[in-house]
Amino acid sequence: MLHRHDIKTPEKFLAYLKDLKEKPAIIYHAHSISYQQLFEYAYRLSAWLMKKAKHQVMFATENSPLNICLYLAGWLAKKTIFAVNPRLTANELLQIIVKQNIDTLFVEKSQFTDQLRQHCLQYDISWHIVDDPIIFLSTLPDDATSSIQQNQQQALTYHISSGTGGHYNLHAHTTKQILDYAYKRQFDLGLQYDDNILIALSINHAYAFSYQLLPALSLGLTLHLMPKFNAKAVAKAVIHYKITALALLPTMYHFLLQAITTHYPEKYPHCLRYLSVAGDQPNKTLMDSVYNILNLKLLNGMGMTEVFGYAQNMTASDQYNKIKLFDDVKVKIQPLPNQKQIGEIYLQSPMHPVNNHDKWLQTGDFGYVDKHHFLYFLGRIKDIIIKGGSNIAPLEVEHYLYRLTKINEVAVLGKKDPIWGEIICACIAIPQNATLTLTQVNKHLTNYLATYKHIDQIYFFDTLPKNVTGKIDRYQLRRVINA
Repeated sequence: MLHRHDIKTPEKFLAYLKDLKEKPAIIYHAHSISYQQLFEYAYRLSAWLMKKAKHQVMFATENSPLNICLYLAGWLAKKTIFAVNPRLTANELLQIIVKQNIDTLFVEKSQFTDQLRQHCLQYDISWHIVDDPIIFLSTLPDDATSSIQQNQQQALTYHISSGTGGHYNLHAHTTKQILDYAYKRQFDLGLQYDDNILIALSINHAYAFSYQLLPALSLGLTLHLMPKFNAKAVAKAVIHYKITALALLPTMYHFLLQAITTHYPEKYPHCLRYLSVAGDQPNKTLMDSVYNILNLKLLNGMGMTEVFGYAQNMTASDQYNKIKLFDDVKVKIQPLPNQKQIGEIYLQSPMHPVNNHDKWLQTGDFGYVDKHHFLYFLGRIKDIIIKGGSNIAPLEVEHYLYRLTKINEVAVLGKKDPIWGEIICACIAIPQNATLTLTQVNKHLTNYLATYKHIDQIYFFDTLPKNVTGKIDRYQLRRVINA
């Protein structure tokens, strides 16, 4: 476990990892890499980057020990790092490369198109197609590392968030911010020093990076790393490696439960004790299914690419949307019309990106905060329905609709209306041969919600459309109901 003075610099952080010696740091496919080996790989890679005299390093590769070493080596060599989600296409990568003047690129073979190759040749960009990350790391020259200490340039690490209009937003943090965060969050996320953690999310994404990779390294955990999420493979690995800690997106838990019930119909012999979820609010159906199959409750977390994780429940709450804010996060609420305490959430955090360090960060989230520093998340501001001057949070209505056993999926949206401004529509997927009427739906909601929050129209689907991240595609549904 880290102490504050141990991680003021990347060198001290690496020295801490080196002290863990032969303890397994990473299990990747059939390879076991000790913390001593991780330390050596990081130093060799940092020296290699220094010799290349390159400054803007971008990697868009699937999870591997190389990704982790690129973070560590970039901090040591004081390089600017761009960690990009590997699901981006070559065209999307090219946009970032051009805009940010990237000079060193690590990509998967499937991403490296002729167009990308021509651009790299034209602008003298060094590229590396990663076929086998273990071979790449093991064949790095064992150079002297004295030059690393002489470079006093400030290192920055960029993560991206998907933007609207076909562009991506990049958010930079200093190495000091990241290491301070690693120290603090090892105590705040509910992980324990003897956990076996499985990472199947891309660690190039801020959620996996801040909620899993950093605290795992800070606690010296053995980290089981999967190149990408595969529900069947995760279900198998949880048993084989006796995984105790797992963090996934809600949609991934949904597919994991499907794999478990398909391949382990009688009993699933797991050792899990900790299940964290973030990236989207899980619905009650998912939370109940997780509890019924795994006998564990999902622990809600919240974060943004801009500020990493900023809230996490370490113990299960009876309220589906109640999440504990970290002590170093300041919050203010910008009330909505006709509301006193409920409104848009603004943050100030030590993890603010370097370009807006003193500003209040607009989250785009809707909710309120109580006197005990708990956040009650009610959804996204853009999803709020304003009917006759009243604000309705779709997430709240959806939560109670999921208690109807006939409903497989539901999304509540606003539809333009000349009298009310908007009316409340429910897009619902139910099993074949099942029936459900508007009267039945609103009779059910009467037990939980005021009448003005009841459904005005229902649209039935076999299954609701999803976007590339597996979330329900509300944009497409809006186009359908407003057509």
